[in-house]
Amino acid sequence: MVCLLKFHWVKKFNFYKKVIKEKFIELGVIPSIAESVSDSLVLATSRGIHSHGINLVYHYGKSILTGRKNPTPNFKIDYKYLSSKSLDADNTFGASAGYYAINNIKSEVNKYGISSIGVFNSSHCASLTSIALQAVKEGMIFIGFTHADSLMKSPDSKKILFGTNPICIAAPTKDKSFPICLDMATTKITWNKLKNFKSQGKFLPNNIACDSNGDLTLDPNLAKSLMPIGGYKGFALAAMIDFLCGPLNGMEFGTDLKSMYEFSMKKVRRLGQFYICMMPDVNISKEDYFKRAESFISMIKEDQNMFYPGEKENICEQKSLCDGIELNDVEKKSLSNFLKLTLE
Repeated sequence: MVCLLKFHWVKKFNFYKKVIKEKFIELGVIPSIAESVSDSLVLATSRGIHSHGINLVYHYGKSILTGRKNPTPNFKIDYKYLSSKSLDADNTFGASAGYYAINNIKSEVNKYGISSIGVFNSSHCASLTSIALQAVKEGMIFIGFTHADSLMKSPDSKKILFGTNPICIAAPTKDKSFPICLDMATTKITWNKLKNFKSQGKFLPNNIACDSNGDLTLDPNLAKSLMPIGGYKGFALAAMIDFLCGPLNGMEFGTDLKSMYEFSMKKVRRLGQFYICMMPDVNISKEDYFKRAESFISMIKEDQNMFYPGEKENICEQKSLCDGIELNDVEKKSLSNFLKLTLE
């Protein structure tokens, strides 16, 4: 398979998913987990999210071999209130935990109109979009959060307290292939995207990252922290996301979170996620909801230079489904190295 990929990198979604899934299974990952994590990574790349897709597959594969991620988790669901649950992810892939969490609260959302689930003992969840779209496919509105190790420079300080801590909000539309989907870090760039700049030998845009002295830098090799979006507002948003994923889930937070790349690969990271799902007819009829959602998009699209949240990614995904997914150099290297991994 490595030789086949070497000569032609533009392949269909299902091809890459099958190759990655089979390799994960070969490395000892149970099929259900291999299915969800491979779907998440390929989906991200197909949507043009090259910082949280196939570029991660080699790191993920190594994390199985070193013991950071559990390839055969025993998911445990618990609840105290009828419409809220918690999930012990047993230190497996964060994306797989997210897929499982959304699937597990569908019945509560359908019954009560809204439900939440906190995930603990998790790991890096790749792209939140891939988890969000599992909810959207089921006709639900999704609000999700996860946290990361300290990477954000605090306003008016050299301290680095919070991570890139993303937020994702997604909603179904009449055209199921074109959902509304916001997925953003609370820093101006993600650390994985910064690593892509480093791998490609490119300078960073201005006002994105800081060096060890807290001074702005364009050199990704000198970057030690990332600038928050909106100054203090981005910092505060990251703080509250950390609160929902950390203290609310019984997980560590802030500077106690373990680094994805600097922390020992032999040890688990124990991260948290928090998701809220609701039916679109919680306040109005479904018919009215879809009509108003369509009007909302039309309002934005009155100016053809404007895009509603997720539109560019939707277009990219549709193009990938038709023409195949073209990997960049970072993704090619990651996938090639991943396919060479073996159980010792």
